[in-house]
Amino acid sequence: LYVFVENSVLDLIDPQGLISSCPFGCVNGRCPKPPPYAPEENGCGPGWATWISDAPVQGCSFLEACNKHDRCYGTCNAGKGRCDKEFKNDMLDACNRCSFNETTERVRIGRRGRGGGWRRRVVTEEAWRRRCRSTARLYASAVRMPIVSHASYAEGQNDGCENCSCEE
Repeated sequence: LYVFVENSVLDLIDPQGLISSCPFGCVNGRCPKPPPYAPEENGCGPGWATWISDAPVQGCSFLEACNKHDRCYGTCNAGKGRCDKEFKNDMLDACNRCSFNETTERVRIGRRGRGGGWRRRVVTEEAWRRRCRSTARLYASAVRMPIVSHASYAEGQNDGCENCSCEE
């Protein structure tokens, strides 16, 4: 319904209630912070766990997947379950994309102190990919544990959201 004054539209009235008065993205009183806000990235692991490697398998980095996971946690109203599932899939994709170069690893033979020692063993591509996928699943399991990731998710949501209200 329009109100005309001298043959031009002066005001728009919404009798059917189709125009929302809620800010874009407002869910349960929380909405995304406007730009220039951008979620922080800190690589793999929470900031306090600097010993967690961004490249836990020689020749393959999970850094891109970890940073994307950080951004997801810091995106207002992003579900934790969705962020964690995408994280696992991104790491498994990395394992499939990484190029394998024949590598060797040090392995212990025999018992310590009883003639045992170290030798080098060639790692096959199949074993390497299996190790990469296993490590990706381990990282994914860690972020599903509340004691490991709940605080990081809550902090990301607090950083990425601000309070909003819908005037109905």
